Amino acid sequence: VVCEPDAARDEVSQDGVVRLKTGVWRRTYEVPGTTVDEIDRNLDALRVNAGHGDFNAQTKWDLRWSMRYRQEGPMCGLTAVTLEYYAVVTLPALVNEGALPAVDLERWYRFADAIEAHEMAHVEREIAGAEDRRQALLGLAPQTDCQVLAARVSEMGEQTKESIRRDDAAFDAETEHGAREGATFP
Repeated sequence: VVCEPDAARDEVSQDGVVRLKTGVWRRTYEVPGTTVDEIDRNLDALRVNAGHGDFNAQTKWDLRWSMRYRQEGPMCGLTAVTLEYYAVVTLPALVNEGALPAVDLERWYRFADAIEAHEMAHVEREIAGAEDRRQALLGLAPQTDCQVLAARVSEMGEQTKESIRRDDAAFDAETEHGAREGATFP
């Protein structure tokens, strides 16, 4: 069972003609169980498929852009660019908290806090990558042709997405998908 997402972050940063909109939603899936072993088995069975393995949590994101430009004399310049970063962070939620002894519940909370912190670190890194691109677009010089300008903006956007993917992969390798940060249960 997946709950409806809650907005975790919704911001706009703007400078001149380039703005970055961000939206981050948190959703959960229910993990039943009344013992650590039951919870562990159910957590394993309910893991999220991220396309490159099954994990206890996941951040799915996208970066899109739209632009307006104007030809003025021999040059074409940007009049507006909007970058939009959106993410959905999927996390496990324990169903039967009251059934666990305090020591086991504390273990769950440490795990849940660590895994959420790990996923939100992905979000922060991804937003930083989008913000870097926003800053780079502010300095994009006018081009002699509007199609060349549009192609350059798109190329920069695709480069940003690839850079974010590489950074995410390096972060997961460094942290073993959060395990080195305490995101393991039991």
